[in-house]
Order: sequence, then C-alpha cells, then structure tokens
Amino acid sequence: MERTYWLSRERASVSNARRATSAQSRLVHLDLAGRYSIKAALVSRAPARPETGVSLALPQPNRGDAEHYRQLEMGARWLASRSSNDQDRHEHLAMATKYSRLRLEAADDNRR
Repeated sequence: MERTYWLSRERASVSNARRATSAQSRLVHLDLAGRYSIKAALVSRAPARPETGVSLALPQPNRGDAEHYRQLEMGARWLASRSSNDQDRHEHLAMATKYSRLRLEAADDNRR
C-alpha cells in the first residue's frame, strides 16, 4: 500500500511538471518525482524486521553539494532539448547556466 502511495505521488509530480509554467518549477516537480520513485523502489524491497532498526529514510541532498547542482544542470539542459518553443528553451538554458555556476562555486567551496 505504501508503494502505491509513492507511485501516485510520482505520477502527480510528473503531471505537475507537465503543467508547470517555468523551468525552475518543472525541475522541482521532476526532482520530486525522482525522489518518490526511489522511495517506492525502497518500499518494494523485502521489509526489514523491526528489531534490526533499519530505516528506509532517504538521505536528503545537501543543497550546496556540487553533485546536486550537476544533476539540476543536466535536467535543465534535457528540458531545453525537449522544449517546443524558443522562449522555454532559453529559460531552461538560463537555469542550466545558473546551476552550472552554483556547481562550480560548491566545488570550489569543497576544495577549501
């Protein structure tokens, strides 16, 4: 039953991404859909016995993490490649550029 819930949340997020009016909101909804998909996959595994104390909670990404921004950049570039008009394409590419800059800053902070 819990798996069904997470899959329904994933479908709702994908639907919201399709209806989103900005590149940033599309990325947020697609990011959520991916998280829900992972949670559904974790739930579908054999449940751990209560005495083991294993938690199925997913680690939350560190928003300053360079890898997180790399994934957002990749998603924005993918959305730009699938855009049907120039305005959406430019908006997605602008977001990709922003995430690229944030990725480089986060990578620089990690080196210090």
